Amino acid sequence: ALGTPYARIFLLFSPAFMVNFQLNAFVRNDADPSLAMKANLTGSFLNILLDPLFMFTFKLGMAGAALATSLSPLISLLICLTHLKKPSNHIRLIRCRRLPIKKQVHQLLHCAKLGVPSAVLQISEGVVTTEFNFLTLRLAGNMGIAAFGIISNYSIIVLSMLAGIADGAQPLISRSFGEGNRKEQRRWLKLGIFSGAVLALAVIALTLLIPGPLAALFNSEGLPELARLAETGLVLYFAGSGFAAFNIVLSAYFSASDQPRYAGIISTLRGFAAIVPMALLCARLWGINGVWLSFGAAEAITSLAGLGCLAAECRRQRA
Repeated sequence: ALGTPYARIFLLFSPAFMVNFQLNAFVRNDADPSLAMKANLTGSFLNILLDPLFMFTFKLGMAGAALATSLSPLISLLICLTHLKKPSNHIRLIRCRRLPIKKQVHQLLHCAKLGVPSAVLQISEGVVTTEFNFLTLRLAGNMGIAAFGIISNYSIIVLSMLAGIADGAQPLISRSFGEGNRKEQRRWLKLGIFSGAVLALAVIALTLLIPGPLAALFNSEGLPELARLAETGLVLYFAGSGFAAFNIVLSAYFSASDQPRYAGIISTLRGFAAIVPMALLCARLWGINGVWLSFGAAEAITSLAGLGCLAAECRRQRA
């Protein structure tokens, strides 16, 4: 009853989300990353402001929450559209020369391959969340699910920031790749990994130093069992954020360098191929703490595979 009106409105506005994601990427790649960032920030902050207004002031409940969220991409889209009027704009709709249908399909599939790694990660998030919910419910009951909810909220923030680093590096890597400048291409990769590592170290430091206050933000009733589970979970879960930073940046690097196979390997391992079996194995070995540790274990396995892909690329370039 609560989810139906939210889902109905959210799905109705799904084309706006799709177009906004695409146009934002085009604007960012067209040497206007500041406008793309302003568009995202404005839409997100508007969502935060409209949520309580629609839900409580206008008494729309979950439908109001969905409406606030759905208006966010429309505002971002309007801001991105201002780029098209700038003198520096290079985005044009042009009539393509006539090509055989077979060649058009081939070009479309080639472009789509570069988006498969991101699609795999997005789709697999639901699978992984469901698995973690069942594991935590079996091992720690409803308190376990509540603790995972706290960790999941922080995970969304951290992973989004790491994805932001990867998205920022992507157009720079793509330009260097297009120019054939391998040295510059590797430099952007190193800067991206370094930036991700600094962010990951900051996250690990916070979870080690102040796990209590972090958990307390989502534990308004002060439940001691929930606090204990969440505090331990934050420390163990985010111990793997360094590996995650490396994997996210490396996947973006391979996608931006027209190497979808390597990017697909990393995304598939991160998405479900490594995390699902590691969660089951670690949960069997160490109980609820194993569930928290499985994130870092899966990211570590993915990092090893990523290093193998990077070594294979180096050998191919030397050959």
